[in-house]
Amino acid sequence: GVKVDVYSFGVNGINDGGTGDDVLAGTSTTSGGGNYFVGNLLPGDYVVVIATTPAGYPVSSTPTAITDNNVDSNDDGTQAGGSGTKVVSPTINLTDN
Repeated sequence: GVKVDVYSFGVNGINDGGTGDDVLAGTSTTSGGGNYFVGNLLPGDYVVVIATTPAGYPVSSTPTAITDNNVDSNDDGTQAGGSGTKVVSPTINLTDN
């Protein structure tokens, strides 16, 4: 599986892509199908980061949504550094249901 980190925003309130003052809120490892779960998250803004892309899968799939479109199991990640670099989600806002 692939290690997936979920960060909450720090005091600056900005999606820093898991750097800056973002705070690690949870970690998971993907299943064979790419699914993952991070529980016990409070309502708020988060960013999902895959710091190391797996060998054989260096590129986030396309097409990629550039905002969280509230669709599960699609690719919302971007790789600003190109192939083999970390994948960062857009801001994901969790609310109470």
